[in-house]
Amino acid sequence: MAPSATPSSPPARKAPRTVDLPRLLLAGTLLLALLLRLIDVGAFAAVDEQKYAKRATAFYNAISQGQLEQTFQSAHPAVITLWIGAASAAGQSWQRHGQLCPTVTIRPADDPGACVLDELTLITQLHRGYALITWGLLAVSALGLWRLYGARRAVWPVALLAFDPYLLAHSRLAHNEGVVAHAVLAAALLLALYARGGRRWLLPVAGIIGGLALAEKLPGAYAWLLAAALLGWRARRLRAQGRWLGRWAVDLGLFTMAMLGTVAAIWPVLWVAPRQAIGAVLADVSFMLDQAETGSVHLLLGAVREAAATPLLYALTLVFRLTPLTLPGLLLALGWAAASREARRELGPWLLYAAAFLVIMSLGVKQAGRYILTAFAPIDVAAGLVWWRLGRAALQRWPRLRAGWLPQSALLGLPLLALAAILPTAPYYVAAYNWLTGGPRVAARVIDIGLGEGLDQAARQLNTLPDAERLVVATGYREAFEPYFDGESASLSYDHVYRADHVVFYIDQWQKRPDWSLWHTYRDREPWHTVTLLGVPYAHIYATERPEAALTRLNAEAAPTDLVVAEIESLVTRGYAGAAPLWLPDDDAAPEAALAALDAALAGAERVWWLVYPRSRGEHGEALGEVIAARTAPVEALEDGELRLELRQPLPHGR
Repeated sequence: MAPSATPSSPPARKAPRTVDLPRLLLAGTLLLALLLRLIDVGAFAAVDEQKYAKRATAFYNAISQGQLEQTFQSAHPAVITLWIGAASAAGQSWQRHGQLCPTVTIRPADDPGACVLDELTLITQLHRGYALITWGLLAVSALGLWRLYGARRAVWPVALLAFDPYLLAHSRLAHNEGVVAHAVLAAALLLALYARGGRRWLLPVAGIIGGLALAEKLPGAYAWLLAAALLGWRARRLRAQGRWLGRWAVDLGLFTMAMLGTVAAIWPVLWVAPRQAIGAVLADVSFMLDQAETGSVHLLLGAVREAAATPLLYALTLVFRLTPLTLPGLLLALGWAAASREARRELGPWLLYAAAFLVIMSLGVKQAGRYILTAFAPIDVAAGLVWWRLGRAALQRWPRLRAGWLPQSALLGLPLLALAAILPTAPYYVAAYNWLTGGPRVAARVIDIGLGEGLDQAARQLNTLPDAERLVVATGYREAFEPYFDGESASLSYDHVYRADHVVFYIDQWQKRPDWSLWHTYRDREPWHTVTLLGVPYAHIYATERPEAALTRLNAEAAPTDLVVAEIESLVTRGYAGAAPLWLPDDDAAPEAALAALDAALAGAERVWWLVYPRSRGEHGEALGEVIAARTAPVEALEDGELRLELRQPLPHGR
């Protein structure tokens, strides 16, 4: 049966879709934030990252062998870092060896039976894992700001967070502070949503994220203090006329259980030896509160100061590290909050969030500028909100501005400015300083700078030399240089400088140790190459001078019946090709064994050529010198730079 035809009305016209610009900007900002974290990830290594790579392999080995007590690697738990490293080690183990090896290492000499992993690859994977985790936490924070303030109002705070060079830099490095700063902010925003009447599931989720912060580093416990304050405010608001302490205790207890439960769930040592692990962490906290590292100093206001100047260090860090948008925004927020009750309600919590963290961190004696990274996030949020307030005030003051395209397109302004400010610093975001306060060049004269950035370029420059794999380079901040260098690297000390083909001085060294004798030896020479970042020299590479006169004479005159005695390895011993046997002490041997070995080597020698570097006598140099002085008599001496070459004649029966 055919259907009957009925007259149909014309279809209603659909309203044209309008672009939701605020949401589009939020999504675009997060996408750009992800790209900035991943592009050129692993471009350089920072201090301590080589240490974390080694700890990550030990963490992997402890889990694979069931020795869970060994998953305690340091009093800074760094559990997130260790899990990233362990997962990276597992992936590299499978890729390189076709299996999940029972043990892995990046130091084959220390563990010959383990599967060898590539150190630079592991560090790069640590960076990539950090980038993804911090981006995920940033996305949670962006969602929280959106729900708190609306999409339009959240655009600018999210942009300042996403394009803050200091936060971005530590989102790409295996330094604990990046995870802590992002996790504490995400937890705080979820707590704020719950306090404003959000669903109860927000509370345990906030606790889980707070647990990630605490598991990474102890300052992550700040998330608990924020929870105590926010939940107390919520309980008072809901039960202003009645008993509110019970409600506060219940909510805080749920948050605390979720927080501590997360730490216990992801740190295996707590499954088998909780008392020992917690005791070690608390002991380390006591140490940091009581004393700084031995010899810890900082360059502050152009002068080298002892480590007790924490508040000044942190104040200067804020002045130079906040961006040209955030620093004025912070000052405006402080002034506006002081003058307006409405502004205090909106901006005050963010300002208190930052201030309280700064005060707490100033209580410790051990310090570094990056330790206050957690305070940067709320400052970015407060600055973004205050710029929004200014924009809204301008629209109210000049109504004509509200017409046309200007209000919509103005949303793009601040994100584009923030993005444009950091792009020239890529991938060395950690080298960015506020140009309103003078930028990197002024910062280098006022505070100590440098976490290892630029040493990768020094290594790559040295790799261009012929036979680079045979070169020896002595360098400061070796852990940031070694993964990128094809040859052998050594610490920057007299013991190693005398055997090195090149030496690399880093900016942090000449800032903090301007009177260091080793630096004085080189500072007036012409560097072979200088690494410059953003107009500031970060590393000077010098070619060392080999004692050619001494080496030429040894090679020409040392007879087969002679003995050449060197207290340390040097360029002379590396280049020696004479006929006489060369004797070097075993630094790992006991003093008595070293002296006995020298005594045996001296027996039967017709002449002794003794190589002495007065600044570096090695492990046994002084004692060996006494033996040589007692068994031989001086004939002549040759001074060649810092080397003294003595020709000596053995005594018939000792002195």
